Amino acid sequence: MKRFMMIWAATTCGLLAISSAFAVPMTVTYSGRLEAQNGMPYDGEVDVITSLWNAATGGTNLLEQDFGTIVVESGLLRIALNDAALSNVIKTNDDVWIQFTLDGEPMMPRQMLTSVPYAIKADDALSLGGVLAGNFVKKTDKVANAALPTNGLAWVSNGGMSNEFADVKSSWTGPVQNVTDYPGLGAQATVTAAEGSNSYMTDLTIYTQFTLTLNSFVEVILVPPAGTGVGAITVYNNASGKLNAGIYADTWTPGNLPALGALLTKNVAGTWTLTITDTTQDAAPGTVVGVLQKFDVEYDAVRSNHIKINGKLDVAGDIQATGMVKATGFQGDGSLLKGITPIIGVTVFESATRKSLGGAASIVMESFTVNKKSPTSILLIEGSISGHTNASGSMQQGWKLGSGTEVLGQGLQYTADPHAKTFPTRAVITGHTTTGPQTMVFRYFCPNNDTGNRPFAIYNPNSSDDGRLGQTRSIYTVWEIEPNF
Repeated sequence: MKRFMMIWAATTCGLLAISSAFAVPMTVTYSGRLEAQNGMPYDGEVDVITSLWNAATGGTNLLEQDFGTIVVESGLLRIALNDAALSNVIKTNDDVWIQFTLDGEPMMPRQMLTSVPYAIKADDALSLGGVLAGNFVKKTDKVANAALPTNGLAWVSNGGMSNEFADVKSSWTGPVQNVTDYPGLGAQATVTAAEGSNSYMTDLTIYTQFTLTLNSFVEVILVPPAGTGVGAITVYNNASGKLNAGIYADTWTPGNLPALGALLTKNVAGTWTLTITDTTQDAAPGTVVGVLQKFDVEYDAVRSNHIKINGKLDVAGDIQATGMVKATGFQGDGSLLKGITPIIGVTVFESATRKSLGGAASIVMESFTVNKKSPTSILLIEGSISGHTNASGSMQQGWKLGSGTEVLGQGLQYTADPHAKTFPTRAVITGHTTTGPQTMVFRYFCPNNDTGNRPFAIYNPNSSDDGRLGQTRSIYTVWEIEPNF
């Protein structure tokens, strides 16, 4: 058996790719110098097998190539590692060792592949997760319609968001309608496009399908919504001749039905109607000559009043809105009114006026001015008044704004207590359309003027007052809100 000594060297074959137009070569050229036992360069033939391993000793054999017999001259042995699996082995293993077996004798120790073979990993720079880099979207690119969900925005980019909604479809759901021979009944289908009054179409496609069982003269008419201002559009008519029995499934656009072009830039909202009628008698009256099977309206529309977003919207920074902001679900931190309806006015009234309620069945406790800003707004009132009583009883509260109807607040049960107590009041005033400065009146009264239950005393103002009781203290807050529900 021959005995060899081997001095190693490795290079990659060819040049590394400098652009995505050229693939990185998947070949590693290995050169070695063979010396015989006497130290002289070896000349002759040798059987060569190479194997790649994941460890310097032992480990797993990752790849093996049999090169057969190779002629060695002046001790120079050169082979080219080239295998379909070579690239994957280098890419998926951090460390790879190569071992030569010459004439059946393993050459040890194994040699670690150095940086040159690992240039194959540069091929990864052309892709991410197996997807070519050129297929990724740059921040300045627009996403094509085909890549967006149905009824999605027409495009989204780093620079903004379109309010054009693409491929919105309204479909007739059947059941199929019979077309009977003249002078019988025609078939009719309707679809409704649920759009706002200020949306307009930028593209339109009409899908129709009907089947004729007899050769017939038919007329197919499309009637757009009245809001478009466009009249009936003829799809088929007798001028085109008798239609043979068969299935007629068609797609209509402004390109092949120019009359549809008049609908672009028009409001898409409303009811679309498709009618098929037989116009000549070819069989007994009432004979079914065909059926209407499909009617769809698909369009792109710019919705100038809003952008539709399904799902969660996270915004860092301020949101500025002009006009109504409507929200459904949880908003804000859950406290009163936050995020639900806009507060358009707040009035706070505070008074320390001392009043006597002894012997009165009804008395105005406080009056102050509220400047109501909107005829459709709601007033929410919350406050409290301090007092004391030497008797037990019940009372009610009343709130009145200007010449409006008095609104009853909650009833109140009170017990004898010489010490001061705080009593709450709350009310909601709706339906008051007068705007501008108006007087807000608050009173306590006995139900039905019941003389047996008189209002409690509120720091009865006379010279014998106990100075420790102080004065009456009233605090009221009135929120004016514009409802969005």
